[in-house]
Amino acid sequence: MLSLGILFLVVFAAANAVVWLVFRYSHQYSLLATPNERSSHTEPTPTGGGLAISVCTLVAVVVLWQLGHLDEDFSLTILPALLVITLTGWFDDHQHIRTPLRALIYFLSAFWIVYGIGGFTALNIGGYRADLGVIGIVLAVLGIVWLINLYNFMDGIDGIAAIEAVSTGLFAGILFWQAGMIAAAVLCLVLVAASSAYLVWNWPPARIFMGDVGSCPLGLVFATLAVWSHNSGGPSVYVWLILLSVFIADATYTLILRILRGEPWYSAHRTHAYQKLVQMGYTHRRVTMGVLLINVCALWPLAYLAHGSANAAIYICLMTYIALALVWWRVQSRSIRMTLY
Repeated sequence: MLSLGILFLVVFAAANAVVWLVFRYSHQYSLLATPNERSSHTEPTPTGGGLAISVCTLVAVVVLWQLGHLDEDFSLTILPALLVITLTGWFDDHQHIRTPLRALIYFLSAFWIVYGIGGFTALNIGGYRADLGVIGIVLAVLGIVWLINLYNFMDGIDGIAAIEAVSTGLFAGILFWQAGMIAAAVLCLVLVAASSAYLVWNWPPARIFMGDVGSCPLGLVFATLAVWSHNSGGPSVYVWLILLSVFIADATYTLILRILRGEPWYSAHRTHAYQKLVQMGYTHRRVTMGVLLINVCALWPLAYLAHGSANAAIYICLMTYIALALVWWRVQSRSIRMTLY
């Protein structure tokens, strides 16, 4: 435990230094996030602080691999994809990359991940083993691409993306540790430490934003860990779906609603539930703390139950998303009523 504490402090300090360097760089080279149709801020703000999380994660994978603690196949799978997504995010933060090119990069990275991990072969559906075959590969690729994108979509107010990373990474690390998957637990600890350091800078009112260089790699890392863990006998994909359900539910339900309304779903907007709450008068701090409370008080226990009962995991997962759908719909409905009256 002492070694883990020291590791946390070292990574925290290193990530904090990287954020400080990016902060200086952003001011010097005008790397600023200017308010647009998607923004919940009103002033140009330095961005790219999430580079600290991506760099620390990349270094951690290399070190754990070279020390013989992390599986070589997994390391050689995640490293190229994570590097590509990080560089893509960095360039996109500087100068917008066209959507078709970004989509191609995301899909190629996702396919590389699924191929390197060995596919997504089976699911436990209420005690019945369903062999997925090619369907599993398609689902895994689409899921990874969607999580990359939705993590970026959900990084819209101060602190929320980092809080999600810290709470998800912390509990996933605990489950990995209990399962004897020590290297994966250490990787989660590094992610938590780096995200915590960034959170110091991004806590409301934020001094710097995460940027695509941080949000997209976070989505990739969580999606990769979910598929790899599921295939390796660790926490199942249901557990990961529960831990990330606030982000997944808000982004997915909002996308479906925009499609049903005939709106240009691919364009920037501020119609996610968390953005609606801010528009309704809740501060960034209150919304972010609300996400943290949901994660810790509701999703952690549900994820633990799903982890301990493989046959019931799918039902716990479905119940979680039904409950979040009700919360999401209440927020959307209240927002509509406030707009009308």
